[in-house]
Amino acid sequence: MAHPLLTIMGLTMPTTSITRFARVFLWTLPFWLALGGCRSIVRGEPDWLLAQGKALRAKKRYKSAQAHLRGVVHYHPESKEAEEGLYLLANTRHKLGKGQIAFEDFKKFVETYPQSPYLLPVAVGEYQLGIDHLEGRMPAFWFFGTDRGYGLRILRHMQRNFRNHSLAQKALVSIAEWHIDAEDHDDAIETLERLLEQYPRSQYALWARFELAKALFASNDGPLYDLRLLYRSRRAFKDFVGTAKLFGQLENEAKRAAETTKYIARIEKRIAERGYEIGRFYERRNDPKSAAYYYRQVMADYPNSRFANASAARLKELGSPS
Repeated sequence: MAHPLLTIMGLTMPTTSITRFARVFLWTLPFWLALGGCRSIVRGEPDWLLAQGKALRAKKRYKSAQAHLRGVVHYHPESKEAEEGLYLLANTRHKLGKGQIAFEDFKKFVETYPQSPYLLPVAVGEYQLGIDHLEGRMPAFWFFGTDRGYGLRILRHMQRNFRNHSLAQKALVSIAEWHIDAEDHDDAIETLERLLEQYPRSQYALWARFELAKALFASNDGPLYDLRLLYRSRRAFKDFVGTAKLFGQLENEAKRAAETTKYIARIEKRIAERGYEIGRFYERRNDPKSAAYYYRQVMADYPNSRFANASAARLKELGSPS
């Protein structure tokens, strides 16, 4: 029986033959890719290959430049030209949209040339590669769509290896923003805490403190009795205000400070509500002493809350057990 697609095309290869052909093609695909890769490498002396690669890059003939620079790196890895050749190769592949291969080149460069004068531009190149992935400007592997999440991996590598570079802080900010937008609260919290720990005097510190407090608040959907995230969130909001005062930035942060007041009110309302609900839980468990403990705590800590009145009513019903 002929394959339906071939029948439409007017061809008559049996379905079994198509299956066999597809299987052979997939098994031999790495060979054909390797063969194509070899053809894209130019042989020659390293100084000539590097000069040609640079000249072709200047003319924006990036495919030809890549072939010459690959020749330097592949055939002359121990030459003095290989260092600059690998740096330029990574950037050239970035230009060609080969983001994942460019990243492998950058990683290889960092491992091979830890004292290179090209390390600073490598940091910039790696940062920009990560941002281009994150913002959807780089195609995914095999060029099907984009691979935005791959940018997180690149930016993390850049930040770890170039921690003192000015862009390292921005890398963490971009990672945190990605997780915030995706509502990945746990990852956002981890990234923001790392930013504050490693760069406590960063220009992004106040922003990070505020976003950390919000992420903690958003992630507090744990067990009813676990109030730790709510307490951490309240403390983080207060830390934000305290830090803004300390650095004389409270006036500039007036909008976030106003939001902080509203968040703290919401947090305290939720803590009071959960305290009351925990009391009700213990009542259902026939444990009036534990229930009374939580009711009294709500009344003492949040006397103006409606849950304080509800707690007082429950204590009266229980006869105020000690």
